[in-house]
Amino acid sequence: ALAPQARTGREPEAAAAGIAVAVPGFGGFVYDTANGDLVVWVKDTKRDKSAAVAAVQEYLSASRDPGGRAGRTPSVKVRAADYDFLELGSLRDRVNSAIGGESGVTFTDLDEANNRVAIGVTPESHDRIRRRVLGAGLPSQALRFDFLSFDLNDSTVWFPADTAPTVQEAQGSGAPTYLSSKFA
Repeated sequence: ALAPQARTGREPEAAAAGIAVAVPGFGGFVYDTANGDLVVWVKDTKRDKSAAVAAVQEYLSASRDPGGRAGRTPSVKVRAADYDFLELGSLRDRVNSAIGGESGVTFTDLDEANNRVAIGVTPESHDRIRRRVLGAGLPSQALRFDFLSFDLNDSTVWFPADTAPTVQEAQGSGAPTYLSSKFA
């Protein structure tokens, strides 16, 4: 059975934090949207792999979320994490403390797909927020800065830089125009 869940103050993170308490080195899990595989992050893939995969599968089974697509059991891929889940949560909390109520920050979150802390910023605030966060001693390699994207109808959409349509592609498709960038 899993250890008591760690208190994160964020309900969606409670299960992963609980696994991280029970399995030191556990960095989180996510479904790969391209193929439905379950991706489990661990800091030491030799030492932590089996325990982390078992804990995630136990959680998914207990939550009645078997995952995968079309009813299939997903393949499990284990990736080497730079940060465990509790470290990422602590880094995100430090980011929030560093930026306080700064304008131009649209969100902070754990990016379980990349084992990083994501910081959403408006394009005009990127440099200022980045200086403030890095000036607080946060490691740049643990952070991902994203620009907020706007469409022509003035609603917001997020795209990772590697999947966002270019302006030319969006205009050629007849879809609303989206602008996006990602900075490390």
